[in-house]
Amino acid sequence: MKVDGLILAAGVGKRLGRGPKAFLELKGQTLVERVAILARPFVQNIAIAVQPEHIEKSKNLLPWCTIIAGGSNRQQSLKRLLEHTEASYVVIFDAARAFTSPQIIEQLLKTVPKYGASIPCLPASVPNIITSDPTVIEHLTPSKNTFSVQTPQAYRRDNLLEIYELAKERNWAFQSTVELLHAAKRRTTMVAGSESNIKITTELDWQIAQHILT
Repeated sequence: MKVDGLILAAGVGKRLGRGPKAFLELKGQTLVERVAILARPFVQNIAIAVQPEHIEKSKNLLPWCTIIAGGSNRQQSLKRLLEHTEASYVVIFDAARAFTSPQIIEQLLKTVPKYGASIPCLPASVPNIITSDPTVIEHLTPSKNTFSVQTPQAYRRDNLLEIYELAKERNWAFQSTVELLHAAKRRTTMVAGSESNIKITTELDWQIAQHILT
């Protein structure tokens, strides 16, 4: 099957406060470079969405990738990336998650044909509270039924495009692709994620990332 890699790298890194995370360097290599190199053995082509002012810089870093301008949010950027591929399947990567293991990608590609969606997840170690009022426990989800979602994620491209059409018709404005998948009532396969597959969001995450490579 033909598979393309799509990398989301258009974030501004507001919470971390060090500028766009995609261009932070670890051991002389930017995060987006690390992700692209990791993805390369598993896909035919790679397209990357970055901020418009970083297009030329990205082309110089990764001349073997297609570089496009991202949108104003994650879902707009992903929609633009989907329009730059005709592959039957896509694997969606985050530039901020640069420690994905090859084993996760292998499992995603092995399982995605069944339902057209496959996502890595980690089981929760403690119960989770869901509430809109910090003084009231409205819902309590047992840890055995709760999972945290990671990326990369694999999808059949036509499945994802159909979900985006539904989102447009119904004015869904979810931040994550999994939320869109849930709203559209599509089935998925869950594969094992990894504790080391961290997402660099905060200063502590950045310090952990640097420690991983020491």
